[in-house]
Parts: sequence; structure tokens; C-alpha cells
Amino acid sequence: GPALWGLESADRYLPATATRMNQLFSPSPWWEQTGMALANTHYLTASTESWNQRGGRSDLVSGEHEAFRLLLVRPPFTLPRAYLARPRCVSGAAESLVAVQSKGFEPGEAVVECVAPLEAAAPGAELGTATVARYLPERVELAVEAREPAVLVIADAFYSGWSATLDGKAVEI
Repeated sequence: GPALWGLESADRYLPATATRMNQLFSPSPWWEQTGMALANTHYLTASTESWNQRGGRSDLVSGEHEAFRLLLVRPPFTLPRAYLARPRCVSGAAESLVAVQSKGFEPGEAVVECVAPLEAAAPGAELGTATVARYLPERVELAVEAREPAVLVIADAFYSGWSATLDGKAVEI
């Protein structure tokens, strides 16, 4: 689909897609208005028929390919590939999916499976910045300036074997 508009693409069947994202991926108003933004997804293709059947917003359509009856959809906003967020602790996978899809969920927070609450900045506090300094296969380097307690979010699929360091010292992911 996206190649019709000259865009690179990947689909959820590829190995780099996280299992949790596959659970959220099914086309829905939530995915198109919020989920895509959380996953740093800038475009989605949908068949014209399925988009219209589920009441897709016309203002999100960036392009239409009439011969293939496909639409190019862009979310109303997209979060950066790396950012700082306030944590919302949950007990496990099922609760995390419910929390992310709830009406009270705000894109400026991160749903985290924790055994104990994490320290968090007050609502409205300026958290700081996180930018990708280097992005290589199997290595991501970030420049982070945290002004308040926050969680660093990277919109990449997590796999066992990942590790994280802070100023050269191992830290918990």
C-alpha cells in the first residue's frame, strides 16, 4: 500500500513488530487516532471500503488511490521516536492494554508494568527532552535531559537481550 505513494513500509507480520502492538493493531478508531501516534507511525493504508464502513475520519485521509481503492491515512498527531513520559503503573499485560485504550489515557504518559509505583513528576511539569543521537542496527543512542522524574519511551519493539546503560552504567529497562 504505502509504496503507491513512494513511502517505505512494514506490516505487523514482520518479526520486528512487538506482540503487544499486534494486539492493538486491529483497525479501529482508537488505533487511527491514538495508537498510531504512540507507535511513531506516520501513515497507514486502508481499503476505502473498510475505512468508510467503520466511519473513518475523512480529515485523516492524505491520499487516495482509486484503481486499488486504497487510502493513505495520517494520524492527527505523532509522538517522536523517543520521549519522556509520566509512568502509569499497572499489574500486567491485560491491564496495560485496557489502560492504553481507556478514555483517561493521555499520550504524555507511559503505561508500565511495575511491582511498585514509580516516581513521577506532577501533572503539567516540564519533563525535559529525549532525542535520538545515533540509530544503528542493534544500537540506539539517546541524548536525554530529564528535568523531572520520568520514563524514557522508545517506539521500538522490545525483545529479550536488550540492555540499557546510563552514562556507561547498566540500568533496568
